[in-house]
Amino acid sequence: MKEYEVLLIKPPKNFYLDLKDIETGVIHKNVYISKYCNGWDNIRVGDKLHFEEEYYKRFNNTSMYIRPLKNFCK
Repeated sequence: MKEYEVLLIKPPKNFYLDLKDIETGVIHKNVYISKYCNGWDNIRVGDKLHFEEEYYKRFNNTSMYIRPLKNFCK
């Protein structure tokens, strides 16, 4: 599980965040969280969140998917 700082919040219908990896400083833009997320408005820019990362390859691009913590998006 990795720690990220929230840089930008893009509210649902499709919920995306811009996140900065605290350990490496790498910024991930437009990270898809969930189609619907009832808890999205509890998050503020600058918050530190913990997520599990998953990477997948589609066509010639590798993308990161963040698996939200249990109960994060109810």
